[in-house]
Amino acid sequence: MWDKLQAILPYVEKPARYIGNEINSVAKAQEEVQLRFALAFPDVYEIGFSYMGFQILYEIINSIPWAQAERVFAPWPDMEAKLREHKIPLYGLETKTGLNAFDIIGFTLQYELGYTNLLNMLDLAGLSPHARERTGFPLIIAGGPGALNPEPLADFIDAFVLGEGEEIVTEIAETVAEAKKQGWGKDKTLKLLAAIPGIYVPKFYAPAYDAQGSYIGIKPLGSFPAPKKRIVRDFASYPLPQKLVVPLVQPVHDRVSIEICRG
Repeated sequence: MWDKLQAILPYVEKPARYIGNEINSVAKAQEEVQLRFALAFPDVYEIGFSYMGFQILYEIINSIPWAQAERVFAPWPDMEAKLREHKIPLYGLETKTGLNAFDIIGFTLQYELGYTNLLNMLDLAGLSPHARERTGFPLIIAGGPGALNPEPLADFIDAFVLGEGEEIVTEIAETVAEAKKQGWGKDKTLKLLAAIPGIYVPKFYAPAYDAQGSYIGIKPLGSFPAPKKRIVRDFASYPLPQKLVVPLVQPVHDRVSIEICRG
């Protein structure tokens, strides 16, 4: 993969967006990794790097000895064209592994204008945008503010995280790692994820309408719980990242962020 990338990077604007190896980025010995988790931001590197939530989740996941978190951003049109021309799949920055080889791809939905980028990134990874057409791994999970209105993307996302991610991301990693170990398929894994408070799996729910045909909400298909927002009660257990990844390209918000309150 790296040899192919070296051949195209001289012909794109800001190749530093696509090479990784930033200060404090984490690339573990691959023989120790049991779960590969891609943190995906559906916008260009400079914008996605300004999002503090990525830094928080990146450090939490990589603190798990057997898990590897990698980052991926939407490529600029010149890089997208080169990836398609040379048949190179969209990849994680840390190990240059194609996204289709990951176990989980977790998108953050910060604003609706990134939704088409999300679908394009799935296509660049060689994955069908439609959840029903993806029969195995990786699982496509989405969180962030946009996940609180999940239905516009319900046909494309396997599971949504509703609310805060500091606690739930570890539960997701443990569940999927166990599923891999046991050889469970996508459907059983999604059923296990749906039992975690704060996770909404669209395929296990259906829209409900009143007698006049007006939409009144969703109803579970079977014994699945009603979706509810996950709230972290003890932020003292989740301090700010201790080793912020330092970007190679100046981000749009070129500063260190400190979260002094939430809610």
